[in-house]
Amino acid sequence: MKNYLFLAMAVIAMMFSSCKNDDDENKNLNQTVWINGYELGFHQGDKVLASITFLFFPENSGKEYVTGNNKVSVESEYAYGCLQEEETYKMLQENNQMKLDDGTIVNAIYKFKTSIISGKTLEVDVPVGRYFVVAYDDTSEAKYRNKYTCKYYDVYSRYNPITLTVVMPGDLTQCGCIPWLNWEDNPYEF
Repeated sequence: MKNYLFLAMAVIAMMFSSCKNDDDENKNLNQTVWINGYELGFHQGDKVLASITFLFFPENSGKEYVTGNNKVSVESEYAYGCLQEEETYKMLQENNQMKLDDGTIVNAIYKFKTSIISGKTLEVDVPVGRYFVVAYDDTSEAKYRNKYTCKYYDVYSRYNPITLTVVMPGDLTQCGCIPWLNWEDNPYEF
């Protein structure tokens, strides 16, 4: 009887041990993500591939990232291009950083950039987890300057790649943080 009891306890210990190993393996698991970036001109049919920078920040549970949305009233791309750079946009572009609401500066964990030259979807491997993703267009074209978009994004494990897509509108009525737009979700209303 003692042998059976000892055997049962050994089996239970092995089961708990294997569960812990599975949890450790999932923490180190990478997932393929397909990333696409587009620009949208002033009309709905103007969506084209673009050079968009994607920055992945840690989730920072309980703390908020500082973002700002500013409505502007300008008449031309030239006037929009002359607007003062928004602070967060400048931090993103120059240092791949953002501020938390408590003033802490956070560096991006990953930086990816889509390309219009290859015309292909960018394929990257990212560890499974939750991220705060920021996308911005760093071209010199004035109507896409001084704006960025962000959202929380869950990278989860699955057999097929997951997709992250953003469309940056050439909207001259706002700068700073604009709503995340995925063309497949709904069209942008100017």
